[in-house]
Amino acid sequence: MAVKIAENINLLNETGINLMELKKVLLQNKNNPLIHSGLLSSIKEEDYEKQVYEALTNDSVNEDAFQVVLISWTPYTNMEQLKKVFSDFQSKLSKALEAKGQKYFTTESSARDGGVVVIKKFGVNLNFIQREFRLPTREAKKLLKEGFIETYAKLKLNAIVKDMVEQVENKFKMEECIQLEVSPFYYDENREIYNVDFRILLVLTEKQLRADYIYVKKLSKDLDEILTFVQKEYYKYINGGIK
Repeated sequence: MAVKIAENINLLNETGINLMELKKVLLQNKNNPLIHSGLLSSIKEEDYEKQVYEALTNDSVNEDAFQVVLISWTPYTNMEQLKKVFSDFQSKLSKALEAKGQKYFTTESSARDGGVVVIKKFGVNLNFIQREFRLPTREAKKLLKEGFIETYAKLKLNAIVKDMVEQVENKFKMEECIQLEVSPFYYDENREIYNVDFRILLVLTEKQLRADYIYVKKLSKDLDEILTFVQKEYYKYINGGIK
């Protein structure tokens, strides 16, 4: 799909731009051993972060993928401008998802992760465990103190969310920028709920970050379908899909 790009924004500073140029020359000469080996010999591993060095010297990493690596590291970016670009994209995406009727999700923008994260929380509380095992309140609180409730919630939620990730990866044709993650198990003290998050990490290039509403609308459509699917699957699991 053709995407109209907004006004140019330099996410990379001079150091980052120079590294992009070096990466471009390396790729252009990967079949020219004399030039390629000469360039590689001039690149000192100790001068770069490990991830940057590995992406720079690995010919299987293309320019777009290398840019994603660079913009996650402060020394190569105009960080304040970068934070604004990520925040603006996050806001557009959240509004687009809300317009589709999505309610129970949150979003975060992270230059360090290289993109925007859409988060769907899945959790169970003590009342759920009581219903699951038909326990009186006194017995449930006893099991809570003994650690059984937390152990059971951790096993069940991890199984559910990991299975949903696998299903989504098999069922949906996702854009390359979409990566699925499972958060560590945690306890939300304010809501008294055990949680594992279904996380959709959008690893975005500069062009995607600067894309207009057409691209955001298309991306939100894909994400809306995924979020709706996992919500329905979660209710199936809670009602007996995974033991």
